[in-house]
Amino acid sequence: MELTCCKCGYKWDYKGKLAFGPNCPGCHRKNRVWIKENLKYAEVSNCQHCGKKFTKKYHNSKYCSPKCQRIEAAKLGARILHSKYDFSGKNNPRWKGGISKNHYHYKKIQMERHPERVKARNILNKAID
Repeated sequence: MELTCCKCGYKWDYKGKLAFGPNCPGCHRKNRVWIKENLKYAEVSNCQHCGKKFTKKYHNSKYCSPKCQRIEAAKLGARILHSKYDFSGKNNPRWKGGISKNHYHYKKIQMERHPERVKARNILNKAID
């Protein structure tokens, strides 16, 4: 099948199995083209919002349109969809149990736990000055 790139106009003989968006060998950009002959290779799925059948453009597509995706995100609260990127509070790897905001309290606890470290640090600081 002969395709023409919508960006640079390059023509090439396409023999791939992608149903949507083959890469142009001239400019290496993805083309926004449906290839009807290759739809037999595309995966068909049901939309999680409306239940309508649609052809997946990507292997992880869950919705038939951006509108369905936005409605579903509004239902769930957009933060739930992006919870794996949430590094606030206890999800942060540097979380110290909530005591790091009160610096004096944290410092006092460290002095009680490790008095030898505090003593060694003070001796070193005096030697440097």
